[in-house]
Amino acid sequence: MFRDMFPWPFKCYLSQLPKRSPFSCVLDMVVYLTGEWNENIIKQQLQNITNGLNPKHLISSTVCVSQKKKKKKKKKKKKKNPGSLRREELLRTQESFRSNAILLITKMLDWHDLYPGGKHLVEEMLHSIFFLGKINRPPYSPEMIFGSDVVMLQRLKLSYPRPFECYLSHQPKRSPFSCVEDMVVYLAEEWNENLIKHLLQNITNNLKTKPLISSTVGVSQKKKKKSRKKKKKKNPASVRYYGVSMSTSGGDAGQIMIAASCLSYWDNYVADAVMTYYPVKVKKDYFDGTIKLPNTIRCKAFCISDGVEMSPCRSCQNWFGLRDNTVAKEWATVLKLRV
Repeated sequence: MFRDMFPWPFKCYLSQLPKRSPFSCVLDMVVYLTGEWNENIIKQQLQNITNGLNPKHLISSTVCVSQKKKKKKKKKKKKKNPGSLRREELLRTQESFRSNAILLITKMLDWHDLYPGGKHLVEEMLHSIFFLGKINRPPYSPEMIFGSDVVMLQRLKLSYPRPFECYLSHQPKRSPFSCVEDMVVYLAEEWNENLIKHLLQNITNNLKTKPLISSTVGVSQKKKKKSRKKKKKKNPASVRYYGVSMSTSGGDAGQIMIAASCLSYWDNYVADAVMTYYPVKVKKDYFDGTIKLPNTIRCKAFCISDGVEMSPCRSCQNWFGLRDNTVAKEWATVLKLRV
């Protein structure tokens, strides 16, 4: 097999000297796959290789790193500038994206075993995570997200090939945590509001803040009609609809996912209301798709981390006619409303 794939080494090894040692070629391949700036992962990958091999034969024991230092400025009383900020430092500050992605994926795979019908939710979430990883600064490829866990990477490629094939060419329909929320609703059932909020709280309490994680969950529901007749059974509770705040960090990612959700996922009335103020949060003078929720609709928002009810954000006030004069926060939560 190797003779067919690489015939040249078999022909020349007796007549020509090699240019360098074998492990030098291994090092170059690791650097090429991970990126030269990712020093810690490069060293980790080399360590994984050497830990399983005999150090006396063909294996290097030392790896060296060289880099041009930034010239010191002579000006006095000026704050030190890190200068040529290595992308490794930026990657370290964004490490929570990778760790949060791994924890969300692991959780969704566990839940998929309980609810096989949720495969499409796992696929949607993977597609969204990979897409957001690509536009993140610094970018994360699927291989970088999983790091040394090659087994999980290959398992997902076999079970869910579409996200790996499409994340570079197709935009996802919604944010990752929206898929997580739908899985929770499927497992707990929509009427079990307290359990749904509790499960979401358990997820976020085990994750780092910001990347991929929503901070708010909203619930909308048609209120029961009061019956005037005596001794009549109570009207059954109506269906609850849930939504979570944008689980994105950075303005570009948030704007892209809002546009994608308006186009592909949200209810038409909700999408029209959002687009009235999109993208600069100023009402358009040529289009008004805002709606005013009637009093027959219950619409509440809760902080996921502690379950405390929250006042409507400024955007929800503008879009849906919800009023609260004490809140000025924008773009908090968009509910999958059914009026």
